[in-house]
Amino acid sequence: MTSVSIIIKALNEEAKIAGAIESALAAVAAVGGEVILADGLSEDRTVEIARRYPVTIAQLERSADRCCGSGPQLGFQHARAEFVYLMDGDMELRPGFLEAALPHFAAEPDLAAVGGVVEDTDGSGIEYRARRARQKAEDKPGYVGHLNCGGLYRAQAIREVGYFSNRNLHSYEEFELGVRLRAAGWKLKRIERTSVLHHVHTLAPVAYLARRWRDRFGFGSGELLRSALGKRYLPAVAKELMYLFRIAAWMAALAAVLFAPMSINARLTIFAALLAAPILAVSVRRKSLRIGLYTTPALCLTVVAGIRGALRPQVDPRTPIDNRILQQGTWLARGSS
Repeated sequence: MTSVSIIIKALNEEAKIAGAIESALAAVAAVGGEVILADGLSEDRTVEIARRYPVTIAQLERSADRCCGSGPQLGFQHARAEFVYLMDGDMELRPGFLEAALPHFAAEPDLAAVGGVVEDTDGSGIEYRARRARQKAEDKPGYVGHLNCGGLYRAQAIREVGYFSNRNLHSYEEFELGVRLRAAGWKLKRIERTSVLHHVHTLAPVAYLARRWRDRFGFGSGELLRSALGKRYLPAVAKELMYLFRIAAWMAALAAVLFAPMSINARLTIFAALLAAPILAVSVRRKSLRIGLYTTPALCLTVVAGIRGALRPQVDPRTPIDNRILQQGTWLARGSS
């Protein structure tokens, strides 16, 4: 019998959590299973709102454990179904996706995960315009290296590779999961069906970057690299982070020019040319000067934050995350309403 545990990871999502939970309950009722809210110690009404629904609410014990990688793992510690669907608290699961995804697992025994097409509510922000412009193969239907924005996973595959998501990571948690699964011989795919509606933020560029810095999102690249040292998937991680290595080399070149033994005019000329080169390259490639002006400083911040992340101590990702159950949810039988 097929059943699904839907994990909703959330932090301060009071405006959208009701929609996320209602969509998850409707979806799981069609196949049987449960809904688990993995809460990162929200400081708003997220938990209060979630208590209105028959869902399990698991909450971190310590704010120090709060990061992108801890939420999915926290939910997985309490998941009881054969399959696990991961989504964020600002998403709504589309009707019929689970029923469309599950047959793929029966047809392919070595398939670990199935994702769908992600529909954004508003892509006018500069960050989401930049993401669309650099869309990768992982975002398109077909076999992929990892699943961004959630997906449906075979619980057996997750247990085989040790843990769901790396509790140390402030980002790249889904990429890290993908490389571990593929290193163990599993496959992942994205099907041509909408899986979730994603309510994206509308922050201005500077405010968005400031929030990312406060949330330590940029730490993820360094944390990912550190976690992969000595692992068979290190080359895949290095390839994924190559764009940051290039930016780091460019930043080092700028610093070197400032102290090079040359005239002031030559130094300023070379520095200005080096400074403008990546901005112009991105602007031409993405056909947008605004994206070029945003992307380059954003990547510089990511490099600096990544260095800090690489120096951050890590715990064994297989170690259970300390948490408390605020509410025990109901197991929904298939066809329940």
